[in-house]
Amino acid sequence: MKTTYKPSVLSPYQMLERKSLDVQNEEHPAYVAIRQCVGEYALKIAVEQDMQTVETLKHIPGVIAFIATISKDGKVIGQGRGAATLGKSSKYVEKSIRMAFNACLIDGIVRSTKMLDAMSLGTSPIGDIPVMNNAPQADMSEAATITDKQKGFLRILVIDNLSREQASDAIKSMQK
Repeated sequence: MKTTYKPSVLSPYQMLERKSLDVQNEEHPAYVAIRQCVGEYALKIAVEQDMQTVETLKHIPGVIAFIATISKDGKVIGQGRGAATLGKSSKYVEKSIRMAFNACLIDGIVRSTKMLDAMSLGTSPIGDIPVMNNAPQADMSEAATITDKQKGFLRILVIDNLSREQASDAIKSMQK
């Protein structure tokens, strides 16, 4: 006997989940952040022979080491190191040197990503996602004071939840 099953029917929750994962949709909030990351970045990479590593590992014969310094706008944002050894086990000299060179580039780029985030000046409209632009930061003097509605809400939150003693202690700590 052959059993036939009905085709699966998606629940409304499954439909919403699929829609929420469609980040290529222009209406999706993640799409804005994705578009802000797309572009050209002017990074300068300077590669040198890493003599400090060679000197540190002088007890190992055939050590080759490179250091890559990544900078943006003349400021160093990361350094990466790569090393290899030439000897009996490495039968391709050029390949070993190239691997050390590539390793220093990869290490430098990986280490510089946090600095790129720290150097970004703007913020996106959807929160704390960094934006790589040179827009001036907003003047925070306007945002220094809170509205009367915010003050009232804070009073309700604080006053209704504190005992008399706790309120007195809080006032004393704020006066210091």
